[in-house]
Amino acid sequence: TRGGGGLMMAGGYLSFTGFQARANFARTAVADVLPVTMLDADDRVEAPQGVAMAVTDPTHPVAAGWAERAASAPTLLGYNVVRPREDATVVATVDDDVLVATREVGEGRSLVWTSDIGPHWCPEDFLAWDGFAPLVGGMLRWLGDR
Repeated sequence: TRGGGGLMMAGGYLSFTGFQARANFARTAVADVLPVTMLDADDRVEAPQGVAMAVTDPTHPVAAGWAERAASAPTLLGYNVVRPREDATVVATVDDDVLVATREVGEGRSLVWTSDIGPHWCPEDFLAWDGFAPLVGGMLRWLGDR
């Protein structure tokens, strides 16, 4: 990543700190380049009632193509709680927590999406939402645009 690559970390049961703090990515080299820091304990938020995302930086290149659709996005059913680093840009949130954050790291870039990317916390209706493909595309383009 520092040499010019892009790194994306998505959430899930065994991502970030994860279920019963078993994932424990905070103790790996990945932690040094992410735009967030991780908790020391189980960081999962289960939200069966659904939580809505909000775009906090609609001008960020990652938000291009989907920020204007965010209000119509179906709710997510969970995510991992992380804390943004000082030099991170938070692009989207759920409640007061990070959903999408980015960071320039050396010659490269890193990005987090704190919900998962398959049908669990990210339900089928979210995957079918007309903003999902632009969302994923925006994240991947930003990571590879070096």
